[in-house]
Amino acid sequence: MEDYHKITKNKIFNYKYHGYLKDSLSNFESDSYLQNIPEIISHSEEDIKSYISKQNKNVDQTWRYITGKFFQTIVWLSIYPEAEKIGYIAHWEPKLDDIFNNAQEWRITQLGFNPDMDIAVYDPSDSSSPVYIYSCKTSLKDRVSQSAFWKMFFRLIENNCSDPECIINKKFKSKDSLREINYSLISLNSSNTFEGKKLTDTFDYCYVPQGSEMKKKNTFDISAIPEHIKSNII
Repeated sequence: MEDYHKITKNKIFNYKYHGYLKDSLSNFESDSYLQNIPEIISHSEEDIKSYISKQNKNVDQTWRYITGKFFQTIVWLSIYPEAEKIGYIAHWEPKLDDIFNNAQEWRITQLGFNPDMDIAVYDPSDSSSPVYIYSCKTSLKDRVSQSAFWKMFFRLIENNCSDPECIINKKFKSKDSLREINYSLISLNSSNTFEGKKLTDTFDYCYVPQGSEMKKKNTFDISAIPEHIKSNII
């Protein structure tokens, strides 16, 4: 696990624009990243936008993309140390065959699309253990409906309906055991926005910014993610 995380960290910081993020992160303690996400992201905003403008690219569109990648990176950097401590992998943008057996992968790919999986945390030594998938969205406008769709789809393919005429049995028939999937949303939107869209009931867990009022039992402060992994209660 340690080698994977080290290699992945080096790979991430070789991405374009991530040198700016590395400089921003140097101003914060690693255990405070999740409490300071907006400040970390905005620290180099002016310099990055200036660079983008000189490249004759759409500044707003490119900045939104960079912001999403920075957000995902900050989350991953905050959780992989705790995953490592309990022998888990925090997998950056995993492929299906990284975490699922052939039967489960087959079921998923029948739809013809790749799931929205920014980060997956799991025990690599136990292929029957649960996998915890995190979808990182800077806002609820940022393809959040796609994340909700995948959560519902994962729930659908786990269905063990006994009716032979059931669409699940006809489309996804398999006798192999399926790995339990927990699918959570991490967003920079407040929990009030979640309440308005009733999204919290769709996901196993939702994580929102510090200071938001938690009205649902499955909604937590974003800074709770490392502790949840550490306590193996994700």
